[in-house]
Amino acid sequence: MTEPHKEKRLNRLANARSLYLRQHADNPVDWYPWGKEAFEKAKKENKPILISIGYSSCHWCHVMEEESFRDTAVARFMNENFVCIKVDREEHPEVDAYYMKAVQMMTGRGGWPLNVFCTPEGDPFYGGTYFPPEPRFGMPSWMNVLQAISNAWKTKESELREQARKVREAILREDEFIAQDIILKPSESDIRPLLDEAVNGILKQYDSKYGGFGSQPKFPVFPVLDFLLRYGVLTKNDEPVSVALFSLDKMLKGGIYDHLEGGLARYSTDRHWHVPHFEKMLYDNAQLIGLLADAYKITKDSLYLKYLVHTLDFLRDWMFDSETGGFYSAVDADSEGEEGKYYVWTWQEWEDALGEDAQLLADYFGVTKGGNWENGKNVLYLKTEISELSKNYNLSEAIVKKKISDGIEKLIAYRRKRTKPNVDTKILLSWNSLLLSNLARASAIINIPEMHRLYEFLVKAFIRQEKDSIRVLRVWYRTSGAEEEATSSEVALFINALVSYYMATGHEDALLLADSLMQYAINSFYDSSRRLFTVGNKISQEPFHKQVELYDHPYPSPNSMMAFNLRILYSYMLNPDYARIYEQVIGRMIKTASQYPIDYTFWLTASIPMIFPLKEVVLTIKEPFLRELNKHYLPNCIIGIAYLDTKIPLCSGKHANELRIYVCENGICHNPATSLEDALREIRN
Repeated sequence: MTEPHKEKRLNRLANARSLYLRQHADNPVDWYPWGKEAFEKAKKENKPILISIGYSSCHWCHVMEEESFRDTAVARFMNENFVCIKVDREEHPEVDAYYMKAVQMMTGRGGWPLNVFCTPEGDPFYGGTYFPPEPRFGMPSWMNVLQAISNAWKTKESELREQARKVREAILREDEFIAQDIILKPSESDIRPLLDEAVNGILKQYDSKYGGFGSQPKFPVFPVLDFLLRYGVLTKNDEPVSVALFSLDKMLKGGIYDHLEGGLARYSTDRHWHVPHFEKMLYDNAQLIGLLADAYKITKDSLYLKYLVHTLDFLRDWMFDSETGGFYSAVDADSEGEEGKYYVWTWQEWEDALGEDAQLLADYFGVTKGGNWENGKNVLYLKTEISELSKNYNLSEAIVKKKISDGIEKLIAYRRKRTKPNVDTKILLSWNSLLLSNLARASAIINIPEMHRLYEFLVKAFIRQEKDSIRVLRVWYRTSGAEEEATSSEVALFINALVSYYMATGHEDALLLADSLMQYAINSFYDSSRRLFTVGNKISQEPFHKQVELYDHPYPSPNSMMAFNLRILYSYMLNPDYARIYEQVIGRMIKTASQYPIDYTFWLTASIPMIFPLKEVVLTIKEPFLRELNKHYLPNCIIGIAYLDTKIPLCSGKHANELRIYVCENGICHNPATSLEDALREIRN
């Protein structure tokens, strides 16, 4: 029988900047934040280390904290036998990536909370995700695990250390296992069949009934949908485009999308996109904005524009920091200790909010008196079309739309009286860069003033430029500003954001900064012997820094994004190092990506210019032609402005006082067009 935790005494996490760490500040566990102090204590006392990793909006992180980390008997055993470190995965992504690989190698699965047992030096020898307080569904209890590990350390320390050494070596050699068949000088004849093979592999995993890929749980996998749109349009193949749009449509109709206040949840627990895991992450909604913008450009379907506006409204209302211009990282899945409580409805609440129109809106949103989820609760999803409701209720479609619109306003007003989920107010360079890139994709079809504020904030807050050096930081807190050295992931995503912002606005300083950051990235992260970018500085001896990241979900990996950036920046800046390293990185991974396309999809996207020459478009007059050009879906095109004093080699020597639109390939330009229509015809030819 465990003892309840009665007194709330704050531990050393009480003053942490991270919301996730502060959520554990009243645990009886003697938690340490990530840092030297914990490792020094472990070495001095020769105790194994428990590294527990999660994030503030994670439902199962909250569950395990409530069940186990608040229990005084469990905490006493942890404190006596381990040095316990609590890590926010968003604050230390390199630490999370390293230990996630370790657990996946040892168990075949990963997730959060991530609980890893290590030597005093930090080398992992055992780990898992959520453990229940009592044995359940074949899982040992958390106390069983603690006791077994403690006993093993006392009786078989040397064996555990040897196991930890092997795991560490395997993590650092992971890229050798994943990418063994390297193409030394990739060409169009090498790449084209691999991309066709990859598309076929993706389509084989496609769920033609409900959209998406695989069965359950289902994730949005935005890099996959983005690639299918690009490749389908470029090859004039309707099937990949249809698969991407159908999957997007099904997500937008499902419970994974918040039909009242907007925004997409992290994933669906079922095949139908009906019941989400309710946390909302900035990175998902950033990519949703870009995909909606592209879907609208391709189809001109106003439905995508409607969801684009709605998602932007959600970000403004819930995640925008009006003082800085940055965006927060996540909205919690839980409120008042219950998953989804803010979002779900009982029938009584439904009737109280809607009155006489309760049944009509229930038919529209799939709400039932007995509940469509657990414990009589309802998750809202779009079940019935307007036209069908019109027939069923013998009302005009205009009246049905008005009733639904009015009803949504009533539901929002009712819901906002509830306790809101926590919002994690840390601002991450990586996810804000992803947002800036996707806002730039959308900015030609809708006015987004926040985009310019976001750009200015990221440059000001996260970049430290000296005369001969540059420093990039990765996480910003209201109390302390930006801190922590950026990894290759933050730098890669930020470079892409700067390039995207330049193409949307013609702001040349953004592209010049992107060029400086790419040179910094090559000097700091590019390991020429491995033909890949390390996570941290390549001269560091820390295993977290020496590892490489290759997987492309839930958003592009640092290596595939660096490759993508290198090819684009080569066209702008004509730096031969960029072309050489681009070929090396693509050649390292493209065969693996074609064999496992769902996991490595952005590698496929980054290799597209090898078979479809990048269209390099230079305008002599910016407005309104830059915005008009960006209203079109041009998936293999970059745009520059030929200012009189431009510092961009691609644009140099092309300035004119009248409109000229140069369409070039590999720096070779055709005779300039004098109208947008002619230029578009040439781009698409």
